[in-house]
Parts: sequence; structure tokens; C-alpha cells
Amino acid sequence: MKVIVYSKEIEIGWAELTRFDPPMGCAAGDFYPNDNYKTIQAVIRQKNDCTGTLGNYDEIKFQNICEQIKELALSVRATSQEILNPAGGVHITDYADELENEPDARQLDILGLDTAIFNRLFPGEYEKYENQFSRQ
Repeated sequence: MKVIVYSKEIEIGWAELTRFDPPMGCAAGDFYPNDNYKTIQAVIRQKNDCTGTLGNYDEIKFQNICEQIKELALSVRATSQEILNPAGGVHITDYADELENEPDARQLDILGLDTAIFNRLFPGEYEKYENQFSRQ
């Protein structure tokens, strides 16, 4: 499912999402930024430096970066213009520098979509998830 990604109502790119955790209402996919993304990219990438992924874990720096990211007001809309409002937020992970701009170097995650919305956007996916356990 294609979604358009925004920061403060400015389009910054798009993603093609697939479900990855139906009970939690989570979906993810490769993120394809446009030129507007460059204005926020540094803030997004700073998160990598303090989570222990690329640098040392630094709780204070992490909390400060999270506040800055929150101020970016990241949001997603379906191509139908429906605003998706995941309870756990919209998250961009950007390893473009480290992965030399490989197509999957940036990822978008949306966490905590309402069950009814998730089922409408990803029809049959929750049932597929549940069925994998009933075969055991």
C-alpha cells in the first residue's frame, strides 16, 4: 500500500508499506524521499548516533533527538488522502550514507494503526497472521 509521508504538512517522500505485525497494527516499507526530505534528514540521522546502532548509547542525547523528531510532526496519508494516525507514531530510519544509497537504506515504520483501519488497508493480512498459528 502506497503512502505519502509529510513533515509539518510538507510532503517529504513516499513508501510502499507491507504489514509486519498485524496484531500491533504495524506496517513498514522502503522510504523514497523527495528533495524536501533533505531539510529534516540530519535530525532523522542523528538518532542513529545515540541509540547504540552506529555510536554509543546516550540516553540524554537520544531523548533530545526524539523531541526534535517529534517537532517534525511526521505523518502519513494513504493515496486516497486518508490521514493515518498510528498510536505509536511514524518513524523513519535512514542509513543511506552507510549503505551507499542502496534502495533499502531508508525505511518507514508506522506503529499502532487502529485494527479496523489496518484491516481495511491490508485486507486479509490479519487472518493470514492468525492462520499461521492454527496449523501447529
